[in-house]
Amino acid sequence: MGVSLQNLFAKGKPERYSPKCDQLIQIQEDITCCTTYDEKKPGRNIFKKWQNEDELFVPTKACNAVEQMLNYQNLVIVAGHYGSGKKSIVQHIALKYKKNDWIVKPVNAVDELSYASPYSSRKKTLFVLNAPIGKESLDEVLYNSLRKCQETMQCFIPNVKVLVTCRKSSLEDVNVPRSNIIIIDEDRYKLNIDEKRRILEIHNSNQAFSKIDLNEILKIETCFPLLCKLSANNKKHSEGLFAFFSEINKVFQEEIKNLRSSNTEAYCGLVYLVLFNDKLSLHGLEENDKQFKECLNFCDLPNDTSPRTILDNLDRFKDFFVRKIGDAFHFYNVFIKEAAVVVFGTDYQADVIRHADIRALQRIVRFENCVDFTDSFMITLSENHIGSLADRFIRELFGNRFMAVVLSPCLRNTKIVNALIEKLEEDKINLDLMARQIEAERLIIEPWDAKNKQWSTRVTFVTREKRISPLFALIAFCHNEISSFCLKQLKKTSKEISDKSLFFAVFCNGSKNIFSIFPKKDIKNCFQRKWGSHNPIDILSLFHNHELLHELLTLDDYRKLVNKKESIMNSLPLAFEYNAEQNIHIDSHRLQSALYKTIEVLLKNGCEVNGFAKNGDNPLCMAAKHENVNIARLLLDYGAELNLCNTHGDSPLSIACGNGYVSTVDLLLNRGADVSLCNLNGVNPLYMTCLNGHASIVQLLLQKGAKIDSCDEYENSPLSAACENGHVNTVRLLINHGARINQFNKNRVSALSKACANGHARTVQLLLQRGADLNLCDKHGNSPISVAFENGHKNIVEILIRFNKRCCVHLNNEQKANLLSTLCALGKDEIVHLFLKNGINLGLYDNEGKTALYKACENGQDSTVQVLLKDGADTNVCNEDKDSPLGIACEKRYEGIVKRLLKSNADVNSCDRNKESPLFRACQYGDERIVQHLLSSGAIVNLFNNAKETPLFKACEKGYENIVKLLLRKTADVSLCDTQGISPLSIASEKGHASIVRLLLENGSNVNSCDIKGETPLAIACYNKHYDTVNVLIAKGADVNSCNTKKISPLFTACVKGDCNIVHLLLESGAKVNLCDTNGVTPLHIACEYEHYDTVKVLMEKGGDVNICDKKGISPINYAREKGLSHIMQLLVNNTV
Repeated sequence: MGVSLQNLFAKGKPERYSPKCDQLIQIQEDITCCTTYDEKKPGRNIFKKWQNEDELFVPTKACNAVEQMLNYQNLVIVAGHYGSGKKSIVQHIALKYKKNDWIVKPVNAVDELSYASPYSSRKKTLFVLNAPIGKESLDEVLYNSLRKCQETMQCFIPNVKVLVTCRKSSLEDVNVPRSNIIIIDEDRYKLNIDEKRRILEIHNSNQAFSKIDLNEILKIETCFPLLCKLSANNKKHSEGLFAFFSEINKVFQEEIKNLRSSNTEAYCGLVYLVLFNDKLSLHGLEENDKQFKECLNFCDLPNDTSPRTILDNLDRFKDFFVRKIGDAFHFYNVFIKEAAVVVFGTDYQADVIRHADIRALQRIVRFENCVDFTDSFMITLSENHIGSLADRFIRELFGNRFMAVVLSPCLRNTKIVNALIEKLEEDKINLDLMARQIEAERLIIEPWDAKNKQWSTRVTFVTREKRISPLFALIAFCHNEISSFCLKQLKKTSKEISDKSLFFAVFCNGSKNIFSIFPKKDIKNCFQRKWGSHNPIDILSLFHNHELLHELLTLDDYRKLVNKKESIMNSLPLAFEYNAEQNIHIDSHRLQSALYKTIEVLLKNGCEVNGFAKNGDNPLCMAAKHENVNIARLLLDYGAELNLCNTHGDSPLSIACGNGYVSTVDLLLNRGADVSLCNLNGVNPLYMTCLNGHASIVQLLLQKGAKIDSCDEYENSPLSAACENGHVNTVRLLINHGARINQFNKNRVSALSKACANGHARTVQLLLQRGADLNLCDKHGNSPISVAFENGHKNIVEILIRFNKRCCVHLNNEQKANLLSTLCALGKDEIVHLFLKNGINLGLYDNEGKTALYKACENGQDSTVQVLLKDGADTNVCNEDKDSPLGIACEKRYEGIVKRLLKSNADVNSCDRNKESPLFRACQYGDERIVQHLLSSGAIVNLFNNAKETPLFKACEKGYENIVKLLLRKTADVSLCDTQGISPLSIASEKGHASIVRLLLENGSNVNSCDIKGETPLAIACYNKHYDTVNVLIAKGADVNSCNTKKISPLFTACVKGDCNIVHLLLESGAKVNLCDTNGVTPLHIACEYEHYDTVKVLMEKGGDVNICDKKGISPINYAREKGLSHIMQLLVNNTV
């Protein structure tokens, strides 16, 4: 049976002082006593990575919903399809919690939550888990662990919280209440057009889009955040982003084809991933030498190509073609994986059929006349490959991935079917294996596969039980020829079919011919059994198999069931849920016809037309939910009560109105449905219609006498509902029919305020034109402009101020400062000018601690800066971090603003909290002209920051040679070092800026100066493998044998890195080949340890002593022997004295 998550999301929690709570605390104390959990793990690196990614994050409705839920829940699961952005949402929220002094713990497994003990409960702790209950599907053991941890954490609310991500598919086959879950792909949370636009723009800030291309890109639903990220990484296509988005598969194919010629070694790595299970590591290549040689042969590479060469080249494409987990490479995502399969498979079809992932084959391999249900890019096979594909299918059918075979469109090719039947006939064991129940690998329906959003698809139905047979799946997916053959053969050999669960597959299939193969005596027993939670009538109703449904319902054995009527009533909702899905061709007309006949069979056989199903709906309400006017008419003809509400008080008319089903509404109204009937919340059909913006239905209801100003229990009017959701045509219709514009609810919230709060610009404009009061405040004193601003709708703010500049009178100083700051950031000069006429202190800080002038400078709004300066803004008022407008303008490289501020007497040497001057920041961000302006205005050239880094130091680090020249001409001190003793020369050497190194040396830098660790510029350049820099330093007299505090020489360092060119240059320049460090380790030792064969060879040629032992008595040969480096050992042994 499928595991239930009900307990995980139970509403109740143990009382803080209950025995259960004490027991849980004791358990956690026992765990914690033997657990050392370092609070600094996983360290700064992961948070730095998160922060870098968060700079490109765009807040969304889904993010807000998760954040709000986390405020009152201690466990929140963020679910979504692959590429939907769920991980980014969790990271963004975690960083906000960290900023608010919460301890944030990214953990890898559920058992690490043992840290959530009474000790951690004293500190506010947020745990972040990525797919902890199974990456692709639910893992029962992991789930149980999480459930137990949640029970414990409930004792410590609110100090311990957990944020979890998981694939939406992990939750599809379990009964999960929504109290702890946000599914970000759902309609109410999915990305809207504005959110998509902002995500696209922030990832492609330098890209201009035509209006047509932009509109087409914004229509894309699948993996939109991921595609934006990939488009930013893929610079080659930066001039054709529409093509990238619209034909991403072709883009990746082209990239991989180019890789085949530009970097054959990296391409070879991709080929290995295609053929050998999407995993590539050094150990794997060494262990599977035969397969590795085969890949080399495919790519025309020499047989002696080393595994490291392949890995090093593939590493260059990390985070684009591949990702690295531990020491193993994998495809970066499914797009890349399948593009690689197509590119390689087009040339080597037989090899792909034999080796490629079966799931990839299911999606992209087709025969020439094969009906295709899925992708626009594929490998088209000739009929010569029928035999080999049949062999692969047979092999996979008997393993746990048989669902990929069952769902393959190739299995609907007649010749493949015949080939499989022949192979089954050849060996009776194969037939037995077809009927053997095994635990199938769960098939994930990704968003680009799924056409049916309901849970009730065949895939989900088939996988309701953990163990099924391949034959079960074949029957359920209507592979009737193979299924009939197997069933008949099994019946011949064993006289009966032992797997009784196959009945349920037949009910899913609906074939009367297959049903007739089963003995009549077995049919009786199946009535009392269930598949998951569904009985036979449920399943037949679900898939509209009305002929077989009629046959079963008329059987005497079924008629004797005591709960027959109740069972039929509960089957009815399932009939309405089903839609045609992947791999089964059912056109809309046939589907509706089958549904109609299924409902008719149920009604004729005891379904109560005015009864209630478990979900609280009656049949007419169900029909109203699913837009089927013919079924609604059928139900009324069978005596359905027109105004019979469901258990929530919603009438059939209200439901049809809310869904916008005009024909159903028209039918119900013509039959006399009550237009004033309200549900338990006081919501009537008109309100429901306005809420969802169905203007044509509003017209029908008003014609039938619906009251235009009728309100719900909170006194929200239909106009308010339409305004809240931005249904401008509905709003116009209501106003034209006399709706009161300034009517407000119990909290004094007006229709205009609701439109402003939700950012509906056209609705706001319409309301203002029709006389809405823009100064009408709610009971908390919030005006329309304040709610618009607080919800981030700057365009609404602009509309309101343009309409009446006095709309700001109700704002407090904080709100005014925030609003002005935002307008300045956007460069709304005219609005800023109007706003300033209200009288505002330009020195006020917004909620980010920034002034209006700072915000304008930060965002490069030159004309706005001019407006503010004319209005008296002080150029030297810093933000709360002591950063000046001039400083941020220098950082952002806005030359015009810098010149304007300097003319307005900005302090050229003002420093921020880190003591970084405007000149320092201009040097850091590399604007030569701004540096010139600052120096001409009296900037102090040697002013250093808290780390004692000077402007020269920063320019050398960044490689800005012209700026270095400017600073040197202004007598910048080349000898000033930072707190670590690192000089400008050292940092330039570290970064490999050879021309700047030469420039510094020509201006008096000490070529052998050391930092506090004794590292010279030469040693630093060697460590970073900068050959040209090493060459310059040696030419200028660098000591090739100078050692650091651990007696490590530049040669030793170069050997660690394995750069043969630098090693050779050092040796040619007089480096001592056998110079040891403090542990007696020579360059030869270290080259052996790091497996640098070519470096060892160079050292041996230059007199490297193979007999020198370190202080532990270990020689270079011992190093090589311990690591199993036979080729290096042989080289050393040949030179042993």
